[in-house]
Amino acid sequence: MFAPGRPGYDGKTKDTLNNIESTGEFVVNIVSEDFAEQMVACATDFEPGINEFTISGLTQKTCIKISPPRVQEARISYECKLNQIVPVGNEGPGGGFVVIGTVVLFHINDEVYDNGRINLDKLNPVGRLAGHTFSQGQKIRLK
Repeated sequence: MFAPGRPGYDGKTKDTLNNIESTGEFVVNIVSEDFAEQMVACATDFEPGINEFTISGLTQKTCIKISPPRVQEARISYECKLNQIVPVGNEGPGGGFVVIGTVVLFHINDEVYDNGRINLDKLNPVGRLAGHTFSQGQKIRLK
């Protein structure tokens, strides 16, 4: 599940959502701090047909179960089939969608996999909040 914005800066639906609607497939790539700036480049509103891999310098990697490519630099990627797209909020700025899918295959880089678990320190994930603002959560262990 993830939430692409609606609409893009030009008032049109973002390519990400259009591509998911047309193919019924998508990839969720977990972004690590070391390529967060390249992720921002991919999130820019480009004209249809512009290849974000070329713009960002990230590397395309062929998926196994679905057609869209994944990001090779991502230490974790989920190949997904679309279940549902749920509109949220207004049709103008601030509104968006929740995209819900089924994970059909996941990829975990060996460097972040320790003894059957994901090592969060090695993964070093970030979340994009808006624009150039990111979050890195503090790890809290509950008893």
